[in-house]
Order: sequence, then structure tokens, then C-alpha cells
Amino acid sequence: MNDYGGKWILHLNRMLDAGYRIIAPDLPSHGRSTGLHVHLSSADILSDAVHAVLLDLATPRPGGSSKISGKPDKVFLVGSSLGAFTALSYCLRYPTHPSIPLSGLYAIAPLIGVAPESLPNIFTRSAARILQFFVGRLPLSPAIRGNVSDDPRVEEDFFADPRTYHGNLRISTGLSLLQGLTHLSLRAPLFRTPLRILHGSNDRVTSPLSSQKFVKDCGTAEGEKSIGVWEGYEHVMMRVGRRDVEGDDRGRERVLEDMVGWLDGRK
Repeated sequence: MNDYGGKWILHLNRMLDAGYRIIAPDLPSHGRSTGLHVHLSSADILSDAVHAVLLDLATPRPGGSSKISGKPDKVFLVGSSLGAFTALSYCLRYPTHPSIPLSGLYAIAPLIGVAPESLPNIFTRSAARILQFFVGRLPLSPAIRGNVSDDPRVEEDFFADPRTYHGNLRISTGLSLLQGLTHLSLRAPLFRTPLRILHGSNDRVTSPLSSQKFVKDCGTAEGEKSIGVWEGYEHVMMRVGRRDVEGDDRGRERVLEDMVGWLDGRK
């Protein structure tokens, strides 16, 4: 998961080759989903949507079958940034379900805390808390713009993608996510799902320190939780390299190798 499923297309072959079936939804108000683009009145809407997708896949159809051809042996959640926040929230809000045997969560640069470079200043946050009652849909803060990567190609791809939101962060969306991050932190001890987090040391969007704290505080057994903070990586840890530059795609390949290796270890 990311904000919308299409962002994973360039990375799916590695997982398909490893034998995984992939469901990549567009999160509410993102991508092709309905509603005002990237407008959220509550962060819970995101994890509720994931639950709806998983329930739909597991629901028996006429004749006794389901879209997943019977009860699957393993179900994993994989998400990056907002998608990783959504996956973490899902595990806390829907910890067990007999039809959805969740076996692990792999999170890349998760939105657990906002990096200082992307956090709106206190004056903007204070104004937003007042304005939300009148103009909650108003785009106000530039948020992550310019902080995703130092590679200009990443920024170019961002603005060239028509499914990606290019405007300022909407007031109600920003405040809803901040509230969601607070709940995530406070409820970390209740988190029990096997967990692997990857974060870049140079991330200027989400905070690697917050990820480290969550792994330390969460209730997952010690042998079932781990974090890697990789030196030199930025927020987009799976930046697609140039084919004409030898080794330029190695950073992305390394992330995919770590991901598939961790998932395979829990099949």
C-alpha cells in the first residue's frame, strides 16, 4: 500500500516471481477513489477501507468459494509512508479476525512521526485547528514538497503522475493524520503483529527516530520485530534507477530483497 496502488506497479514483479498474490488498493480520496482528492475527516477511514477490502476477499461467494479461493495460509500487509501508517493502524484497530489470518507487516519509511523538515510550524498548526471548523478542505501547508528526495527525477515523476495529489496539505487531512499518529504512539504496547520496518537515515518526510521508538515500545515479541535504518536512503527508498547507469537501481533492489526475504521467512 501507498496512497494509491499504482505506485507499486514498478516493483511488483519481484513479489509476483516469489509467488505472492498482490492486492493494491487506492486508499480513500487517493488515486481513483471517490471524494475530494486527499481530503480526510478522520485517519480511521484509511484502516477501515483496508478492513473492507480484506473482508470482501474472504467473504464466501455463491457456491461456497471466495475471491481468495478458500482461506489463505498467510496474509501480509506491505506499505510505505501513508500506506505503512494505514497498515499499522489496521493492526491496532482490527488485531484479530478469523477470516483474515494476518501473519506480518512490512513497513517502508512509515508515517509514525513527521520529520522536522516537513512538520508545519506551530503557528500554522494553531491556525489550522481554528479553520478546520469552517474550511477544513482548504489546502494550507506545503508539507512534504521538496523533501521527498534530492534526485530531481523523483520530483519530476511526482508532478507528472496525474493520480498523485500535487497541492498543499488540506487542513482536516493534516489534523486527522496528526491525531492518528498520536493514537498510534499511545497504543504501541497493544501492537502484536510480526513487524519489520525499513527507514532511511536521510528521510526528511517521516521520522526514523519515531520508527525506532515504535519498534521498541510495541508489544510484538522480540524475535518477531526488527528495524533497519539504512544509511543514505531518503524517503523514497525504492527510487527506480536509470538503466544506463550501472548500479543505479541497486538501492531499490536491496529493499525488495529484504522485503521478500522477510516475507519468505514467515510463509
